[in-house]
Amino acid sequence: MSLSTNTLRVSLGPTEVGFLELDSTGIELIRFTTTEAYRALRSRPVLSQALEDDLSQTWTSRVRAPAFFSNLLPEGVLRELLAQRAGVNPAREFFVLAELGEDLPGNVVVRPVGALDRSGDLDDELPATAVSPDEALRFSVAGLQLKFSVNARGAGWVLPVRGAGGRWLAKLPSQRFPLVPRNEYWMMRFARAVGLAVPDVQLAPVESVEGLSPVLAPVAVSREPMALLVRRFDRTEAAERIHTEDFLQVLNKHPGDKVKYNAASAEWVGRLVLALAPDRIDEVVNRFVFNVIIGNGDAHLKNWMLRYEDGIRASLSPAFDLVSTIQYADTDQHEYALKLGKSKRYVDFSVERLAAFAAKLSVPSLSRAPAADELVKKALAFAEGALAAWPGFAKEHDVDSRFAATLRQHWQRVPLLRPFVGAP
Repeated sequence: MSLSTNTLRVSLGPTEVGFLELDSTGIELIRFTTTEAYRALRSRPVLSQALEDDLSQTWTSRVRAPAFFSNLLPEGVLRELLAQRAGVNPAREFFVLAELGEDLPGNVVVRPVGALDRSGDLDDELPATAVSPDEALRFSVAGLQLKFSVNARGAGWVLPVRGAGGRWLAKLPSQRFPLVPRNEYWMMRFARAVGLAVPDVQLAPVESVEGLSPVLAPVAVSREPMALLVRRFDRTEAAERIHTEDFLQVLNKHPGDKVKYNAASAEWVGRLVLALAPDRIDEVVNRFVFNVIIGNGDAHLKNWMLRYEDGIRASLSPAFDLVSTIQYADTDQHEYALKLGKSKRYVDFSVERLAAFAAKLSVPSLSRAPAADELVKKALAFAEGALAAWPGFAKEHDVDSRFAATLRQHWQRVPLLRPFVGAP
């Protein structure tokens, strides 16, 4: 391969995988190709399932990075601040990747090959720089919520040095919606209480997180002084990296509100896990049921993830970003994130729809496929047990009474759950 001025080397830990090259003639073209050495490895770490059918394929995209890499980057305010720090337009993802390459999710590392030429017509659209180059905005945690990688230090939390990567995520309060950190804390703890795999979570005062940009540190502290701390499942206790990819990366689709909710269905999610990690299929069905129980309309494709603990074999990651979104609007107007059957509406989630979903996951030609009736039986038992456990959980964790009332009203609207709703 002939390396141009603007080239990024892509690695999975110490293993070189390929190169991202930028062609700035005309509208910027970004090209990713794997190396022959990577393709020839006998025990080859997996970058993405989207590559596995044809490792020799070339991914190309204009201005935005190819979809897998674009999904590694944050969105919204964080994207803008990080782009300002790099001195480039936020849309020029090649250079944002170069800036964040040591601190990306999973085990992906991106490093420039030689000096980079950041000139280009797109830079004429850059916003005025509002962030000092010395600000500690270092870590790419994809998504819109303000969240940073941190480590524990004494009674507080601190952003680690550049490239080190923290073992926890600090998720800041929302300026728009009240109690988001507490909401997610309750729902994550509730998920664990009813048997789902989730990372450790805890609440901590926002002021205990050191190193935040002054642009972001004051967010809504007077309204909600607590941040949520979530243990990262792409880092070990020794800060070693574990590779991950979200389901939008598996589909090789660029991030965006429409695509992450509509690029695939619940059935596709189940089939993917059945193909790659069949021992986790019960967890998939229960996780769908749980998201219906809590009224989580944000369980989109970027909130489902594969985890490669040995770098090669994929499994389903722990559940994350579990939030009761029905708390923030009229529940009649809320839907589930992914289509299940022909509907996303909670009011259509019945035993019959669950059975149809289970049937799609029961393929006679696959000996590892579960029996549909057994999946339904287990899922119904899970739902009944979860609703029975809620009153004690809510009391133990001092759940806000209005929050709990909204959940109970929601359960009365969902046909699958209604039989399990006890007396107030």
